[in-house]
Amino acid sequence: MAVGNLLIDTSIIIDHLRKKNKNKSQLYNLVGKYTLFISTITVFELYTGAINDQKKQDISNAIKGAIKGARYFIPTNRMM
Repeated sequence: MAVGNLLIDTSIIIDHLRKKNKNKSQLYNLVGKYTLFISTITVFELYTGAINDQKKQDISNAIKGAIKGARYFIPTNRMM
């Protein structure tokens, strides 16, 4: 059961993508403990850094699979 909300930063997802053993990533340990959110800026940064179609697919899989149930966080002017 989630104990709170957490906005996932780009570095957390990159750490997950780079680990051979995904169970040891920071992201893996956060799933289920928090309701995860991903900002549109983070999604932009990840896809901008992808150097080929395979990397883009890996990012897509991480967002859709390893972070299932994640919600997108879209910053608005009302927040300021």
